[in-house]
Amino acid sequence: MMLFTYCFAFAEDEVAPPAEKETEQTNEAEENQSQNQQGEEQKATEFDIDKASEANFGSTNKVDKGVVKVDKNGKPELKSGSAIIYCKNTGEKVYAKSEKKKFAPYSLTKLMTAILVTQKLSLDAKVTISAEAAKLSNQEKGIQLKEGEILTVDQLLHAMLIMSDNGAAYALGEAVSGSMDEFIKLMNETSKNIGCKDTLFATPNGLIDDVSAEHTTASDFLEIAKVAFGNKTILKVSGTKNYRIPKNEMSDVRFLKNSNKLLSGSKSGYVSGKLGYISENSTSITMVYKQNGMELIMVSLGVGKNTRYTICEKMVDYAKTKIKGIEVVPKGKILGKARVKHGVKTRVEVESASSAMAYLPAQGSKDLIKTEVVLKSDVEAPIKKGDVMGSYRIYVSDEQVNEIDLVSTESVGTGWIPSYIGISNKTTIIVLFVIFLIVSLLMLRTVNKAKTKARKRNLRKERIKQLAMEELMREHERNNRYNRYR
Repeated sequence: MMLFTYCFAFAEDEVAPPAEKETEQTNEAEENQSQNQQGEEQKATEFDIDKASEANFGSTNKVDKGVVKVDKNGKPELKSGSAIIYCKNTGEKVYAKSEKKKFAPYSLTKLMTAILVTQKLSLDAKVTISAEAAKLSNQEKGIQLKEGEILTVDQLLHAMLIMSDNGAAYALGEAVSGSMDEFIKLMNETSKNIGCKDTLFATPNGLIDDVSAEHTTASDFLEIAKVAFGNKTILKVSGTKNYRIPKNEMSDVRFLKNSNKLLSGSKSGYVSGKLGYISENSTSITMVYKQNGMELIMVSLGVGKNTRYTICEKMVDYAKTKIKGIEVVPKGKILGKARVKHGVKTRVEVESASSAMAYLPAQGSKDLIKTEVVLKSDVEAPIKKGDVMGSYRIYVSDEQVNEIDLVSTESVGTGWIPSYIGISNKTTIIVLFVIFLIVSLLMLRTVNKAKTKARKRNLRKERIKQLAMEELMREHERNNRYNRYR
């Protein structure tokens, strides 16, 4: 059985306690400080590890101010640790600093655990918490799992990625492989299959104070992050801000809150990520950034608690200046008409709510870009100008890379009764006017026909009368001739 030494020291921004309970942070990191510093000297020749970061391992005396300067071109100047940012659209590494140096991944390790969990287990599968998993969960600000408690894989995955619960990671590892030895073996085999050359895992959760036993590089972990965040479940769970685990037979309801500062704010662009922490100056971070068609993945290791956020922001700013995109559609372009039920109008023009960009891989042609207008089919009046009526999707090589809202160009009120069968007020007026004209014409025709008939009758009467008079005159003449010859 493999033996590991765990260091349970956490920053408040790494994990947040359940709302109904408060737990105390342990001090084992401080107790192990001297041991870690001695270990540095023994392993310095064997491992190429950043000395500035390692000297601070286990120490919280130095306050990290989170300052990262940039040069005249906006390129970050990271003094210690490593960092890398990758553009998924173009396939290029936009910025890298000490990407081949080995550092402890800390809780970023949990993303490798998540990869295996989503590959091997169903989210609704049940997991019984072991004694070791419960022990690990209760030694830090996790969700305080209890031995024998049963939770779903989905619930434990949220606990592991949102709260960074070590016990949840351990329980999931046991569920995947049956034993921790086998799970660690699987982690390392998988990392090699992904393409990692300088990565070694020894725990399912990354909380180990022996850097020689567990390490990675920014370059290697970028490959792991690509796979992890390429999984829709991991991407969603790691970006979840709040989550609720219902009450069960052994525990009350648990409320989980993500303390990742880059995930706060609806317009930040950061959609998912994971933090790692051992001490104030020994942390790690990986984030996914998506905005207007650009998708970036970044990793930073061996940096301070506040620096990890700053370096991500500086790398994103730098990437935006270096990656050139193509404006597929400008803001305010009319892109079709959407149907409106029960409205004064049955169709309304829609326009792009913002400009939309696409980013092509190296040597990529604009012919790779395809677009699609998707309109809602259930929009009912009244609607306001600017209401979302659908979306405009952009594809590169048949993969969707961007999507913006299509909004109404005008307000539409509720229509008259005919609008419930798809007839607008304007159409109703036109139809009624046409009906009026038709009825009027029919009435006029009827009147004219009646007049014509009456005229014909009068003419016949006059003709009959005339014929009768002529016949009387002839009869009168015959009578006169007869009397004359008598």
